[in-house]
Amino acid sequence: MRVMSFFTIAMTVWYGSHAYVAARLIMPLGLATAGKVVAWLFALALASLFPLTMTIMRSGPVTPWREAFAWISWLYFSFAMMILPVSIIRDLALGAARLAGLLPAASVRQALASANTWVVAAAVILTGIGYLQARAHPRIEEVRVKIPGLAPDLEGFRIVLLCDLHAGGTMVRGQIEYAVKTANALAPDLVALAGDLADGRVLDAGRALAPLSGLKARHGVFFVMGNHDYFWEPARWAEFARGLGFHVLVNEHSVIRHGRAVMVVAGLPDPHGGMHGPSQIPDLAAAVRGAPRGDFRLLIVHQPRETIAGAKEGFQLAVAGHTHGGQTFPWSLLNPFFHPFTRGLNRVGDMYSYVSRGTGYWGPPNRLGVPGEITLLILTGR
Repeated sequence: MRVMSFFTIAMTVWYGSHAYVAARLIMPLGLATAGKVVAWLFALALASLFPLTMTIMRSGPVTPWREAFAWISWLYFSFAMMILPVSIIRDLALGAARLAGLLPAASVRQALASANTWVVAAAVILTGIGYLQARAHPRIEEVRVKIPGLAPDLEGFRIVLLCDLHAGGTMVRGQIEYAVKTANALAPDLVALAGDLADGRVLDAGRALAPLSGLKARHGVFFVMGNHDYFWEPARWAEFARGLGFHVLVNEHSVIRHGRAVMVVAGLPDPHGGMHGPSQIPDLAAAVRGAPRGDFRLLIVHQPRETIAGAKEGFQLAVAGHTHGGQTFPWSLLNPFFHPFTRGLNRVGDMYSYVSRGTGYWGPPNRLGVPGEITLLILTGR
């Protein structure tokens, strides 16, 4: 029900924003009735690309023509994300000019037509910049996490955090291979993979994710399911992750011995897992049941809000993804309205919560002003 409500709201906003932009682009053209009908039908067709792509990609296996159609759709989606805020800025500027008496009423249509040329040009340029930034290598973010009273044997313990790869969309195998190579070069003691491996079926997206089997860490790779993993084939994705050699934590924990220190690593599934049965609902009490207190507790989740409960269970560090840091400016400015933490290191009581901007990206290949990251968290007591 919650997914359907979100979908309804999302589509209303999507088509509504297209209607707004189209109206402002079409109005100053002075088209005859037939021309206006054609223009509006074209705008409707463009707006329908995204929902049509989602329907096509779910209706069968990925084929070359489906993949090409998806790329066109996602590139247009990226352009649509750029032209809306630029259109709003144009209208605010024209409105201010009218209020200031700098733009006579008789000149509004001509000014709008001239401004529209710049709006489209700016949207194309921003789409291109966002594309280049999305395809660029994710940044390495090295973060030292100071833990008072940290066990001496855990001094310098290295955790690499990866998340939000979203293979199966416009993320390709080469980008996954780079992430694996970079993560291994950081010599991690542990790799935390905080959900959203894929957007698609195992049969289709699994090939792009195959390089993940090469991830190397002294104590292994620990994976929790993200909301997008649950949107497709959750049981098969969990099985796929185990086949890669990952420890899949669904309200479970593992105990690691590092020298004389004992570390508890617990993981929770994404709340969307509840659509697939009670066992998939996040349950931290179940996850730590029977676990020793240990010298250090690490919690791996997908959504930042799920980290908060960790402070009450004696965790010193929780890691998450999901937000993508907002992924694309200026939409990234809305992120704090939906998540308690949107990126970086945050304090929750006596616990630290780290939220990654994501190693990959969702959907449109656009990361304007919000680069992806591969995170190296280094524990220190000093």
